[in-house]
Amino acid sequence: MSKKNIRLADRLKGEREKIKEISGTGKKIEYIWDYYKLWIIGIVFFVWFVTFAVRQYTTNLRDYRCFMIFANTYADAGDHSKLWEDYIEYAGIDLREEAVRFDASSYFDYLKGVTGLTTDAAWKFSDLVTDISSENVTADDVMNISKPTAKKQSGESFTLDDAEAVKIEDIDADNSLMIWRYKADLLLNGSSFGNYYLYSEPFVFTKGVNENDLLFGDADCDKNITANDAAYIMQKTLVNTFEMPIQSKTDNWFKYVDVDADTNITAKDAALVFQKTLQSSLEFFAEKNK
Repeated sequence: MSKKNIRLADRLKGEREKIKEISGTGKKIEYIWDYYKLWIIGIVFFVWFVTFAVRQYTTNLRDYRCFMIFANTYADAGDHSKLWEDYIEYAGIDLREEAVRFDASSYFDYLKGVTGLTTDAAWKFSDLVTDISSENVTADDVMNISKPTAKKQSGESFTLDDAEAVKIEDIDADNSLMIWRYKADLLLNGSSFGNYYLYSEPFVFTKGVNENDLLFGDADCDKNITANDAAYIMQKTLVNTFEMPIQSKTDNWFKYVDVDADTNITAKDAALVFQKTLQSSLEFFAEKNK
């Protein structure tokens, strides 16, 4: 053993003996920290640096062979899932050279409007559309729904003729949950960054009838004037909250039930409709002034 090592060994032995002679654990720790804190900090830093270097080397940034986002899924489709592993095996990808990312943690709730890069980010930088109106509508066809009103960041309102009605799901045979979707160029500082989408709050579309096919007095919308229509109208006069079948078919139902055109639904309307069932040639006053 060299003289240098002998001196170091003697010094360490002496320190151990000195520490043993100190009474109390707290005083021993205080002594060690006062005299060896630089050594302790150095060792801790060295261990951290080695760990960091090894981690960086083993997980160094690689080019992505595939980066895929699965939006609104609760399936096991993220990193290290069976789908992820099967894809890597099928594609023959060496993860030491290329990276594969399956992100299955992106969600949006269409019932609260869609937010994120596709909607919010764009208009903060330019005068683009920021809001689309949403109201429940009744029409004979989706193509005949009146276009929504839009607002710009400046507060300007206008009809959004380019908005597209998108069905989310069917509620029942006559009603569907829908949203308005608007696609536009993402222009930032005069440069185009592709397209962005803006979505409205959801609304209910009720499939109605073509008003050209409606008959005056046909309260049940069965395309025939019967005593049943008169009964519906009479019930409406007695209970204003009662909803006749025609009310779910068109927003302009009132004019087809107010057959005497006096701007009120009364027993007279019911009587005229019943008379029509007995005398088919009877022409309602509302028909003459349509």
